[in-house]
Amino acid sequence: APKMSRGAMLLALLVIFRSEGVATPRFVYLTWQEDPATAVTVSYHTVPFSTSQERGQRVAASRISFDRRSSAQTGKPHRFAAVGTAHEMTQLADRRRVHRVVLRNLLPDTVYFFVAGDSISGLSEEYSFRTAPDDDQPMTFVCGGDMGVGSRAKELLAQAAAQSPLFCLVGGDLAYANAISENYELW
Repeated sequence: APKMSRGAMLLALLVIFRSEGVATPRFVYLTWQEDPATAVTVSYHTVPFSTSQERGQRVAASRISFDRRSSAQTGKPHRFAAVGTAHEMTQLADRRRVHRVVLRNLLPDTVYFFVAGDSISGLSEEYSFRTAPDDDQPMTFVCGGDMGVGSRAKELLAQAAAQSPLFCLVGGDLAYANAISENYELW
């Protein structure tokens, strides 16, 4: 597998904005709810099309295709796929959908490559993560909160990534935004 910086690993708070096409997965982030050596949850957002012609299109199931090899490097599609759920945030003007897909039966301490989305709503670019080890080897991680979204926050995140963490714990307002759904742009 290609060598990957630990700073780009699992839970490094992937908040990736995609601007081409409104239904394409716009944000992609990873979390753990199960054993971090064998499972990861991938979440992403889509926004419904706004033109009357495109409104009739339905968003297909929440989907992640993944593999231990990069399809961008091999030119072959990912061998595995998982589907999940989507929740429409009706309280927001853009009525975005938050998709959640759990990838299970993964190998410990292994790099995986993945693409979020489907042929109807569009595909993200390919991203990667590493599962946690399942033995006694130490894990480096960073944690923080109330970090904002400005240039100082970007500098702080770059310093955190330079520590080669396996994951990042995010607390504070960036994670929960005081439970005010209008703060979704900060998330």
